[in-house]
Formats: sequence, C-alpha cells, structure tokens
Amino acid sequence: MFADMKLSEAQQQLLFQLYHHYSDGEAAAIADLVMESLTGWKKIDRVTNKTMVFSLQQEEKLATYIEQLGKQVPVQYVLGEAWFCGMNLFVDNSVLIPRQETEELVDWIAKDVRSGELSKKNIRVLDMGTGSGCIALGIKKLIPSAHVHGCDISESALEIARRNASTHQMDIEWHQYDILNYNPVFANAEFDIIVSNPPYIPLADAGTLPENVVKYEPHLALFAADEDPLQFYKAIAILD
Repeated sequence: MFADMKLSEAQQQLLFQLYHHYSDGEAAAIADLVMESLTGWKKIDRVTNKTMVFSLQQEEKLATYIEQLGKQVPVQYVLGEAWFCGMNLFVDNSVLIPRQETEELVDWIAKDVRSGELSKKNIRVLDMGTGSGCIALGIKKLIPSAHVHGCDISESALEIARRNASTHQMDIEWHQYDILNYNPVFANAEFDIIVSNPPYIPLADAGTLPENVVKYEPHLALFAADEDPLQFYKAIAILD
C-alpha cells in the first residue's frame, strides 16, 4: 500500500496486476467493476475525480481484491455482487454468477407475456434451480403483477435469493426442492410459466470450461450426470 494513493494511481496498480492474468479487455472490464465498487462512482466521475486520495480502508480493500483476483477468483465473488436486469445482486460461491444470456431469457419471457394472452392475467411463475434468485427477481421486476416462486435444492442458495429479494423489496415465495426427486409440493399447483437454467454440462466435459469456472463456481449448479445430461430437463417436464 502507498501513502496518499490517488484514485488514478490505484487504478494503474490494479491494472498492472490484472494484466498478468487476463487479456487487456478482460483486465479493463474487471478494473472498472472494482473501481466502481471501491468508489461508488461511474467511469466519468472517476475521470473527473482522478486525484482523489484513497482512504486507508479503500487501500486495504484494494490489496485484498488484487490478491483474490490474482488467484483468478471471479470478480463477482471478490466483490460479492453481480448486476442483473439493472439490479445489484449479492453473490458468493454457493450460487452461479448470473450471465448475460440468462438476462436475455428473462427479457424474452417478459416480452412474450406482454404481447400474448398472458398479459390479461396475473400469471404464476416457477423458477426451478433459482440460485441467486436472478431469474425470479428479473421476472418480478419486469412483470410486477406476477406471482413468482423460486426453488432450489441448496439452502445456502435460497438464503442468498431471499437476501436479494429483501434488498430489492420483492415478494417472492421460496421453496427448498430437489428437482431430481419428485416432491408433491407442486403437484396441485398450476403455473403459467416454468423457467429454469438447470445443470446440463456432463461432468466429463469439465475440462472444456474455463479454469476459474470449474474451480470456483458450484458444481451442483453446473454439472449433470455423464450418462444423462438432460436429466434435469426431463424431471422439470413432468411438472409442465
């Protein structure tokens, strides 16, 4: 750490360390997320205030972040946050990091509901394998009248989903549920939409994934059985 470290100096130090482990583009994107988290400022504000002196607390956080990022811990886990549908969600390594493709899925569902017959009713939605709750929360944000349920086998994941729902003041019902072991909890429930982003990657294909994904993201949410990668889809189809 340096005494009286200016914001611009902190960013340069961070980038210097990131260039050892990431491409230039990845390093710049990660640095932007870290600096925004540390300062609370968007890029334009950081440029305007580049001579601002970091506090001791900010310097200590930066040093911790650099150490973790050097081990290629995903930046979302390092910061404990990920953006999804304009919401800042808490995440840790008990849930998958929300992806842009999943955000596109939520947007597609919302557009489909608004343009069809479902727009005339208060729909019921079930998100299976909810993880951080990002899909359930995204749908509730875009369709506030929807009655949204989310389920997951992991109690740790459900705690995070509940935390995110509370932070964003959204009323969602959460259930602990094992997709692969039929449970009558939803037997008599009628849902207009069942959505899921379940595990589908055969464990044998783990070597094809980026190292930091395999090392840090939860295998429970990533991998399906080698002999039947579609096992979760088949189990979900029973409820449809």
